[in-house]
Amino acid sequence: MFYTKPYSPLLCLTDWDFLSSLDVAEDLWRCRVQVFNEYRREDQLYEVTMRRLFGGPRDGVWMTKSWIADGIDKKDITGVI
Repeated sequence: MFYTKPYSPLLCLTDWDFLSSLDVAEDLWRCRVQVFNEYRREDQLYEVTMRRLFGGPRDGVWMTKSWIADGIDKKDITGVI
């Protein structure tokens, strides 16, 4: 998946900026991040969603739910499972 156009800037990224965040619910948090990759001369905006688990051995742990690239086009990730 990292070799697709929307996510390739994440490989060997050189810098990033935290743009904003939002507490959606007690167990759901979203933020916007801009990633820079000087080697590829690319940058990309992402919306990152995190979910906190309740109960069990991972109680209170935050897990990544999704990384969504801005302007993603389904043809850019065709064939990715």
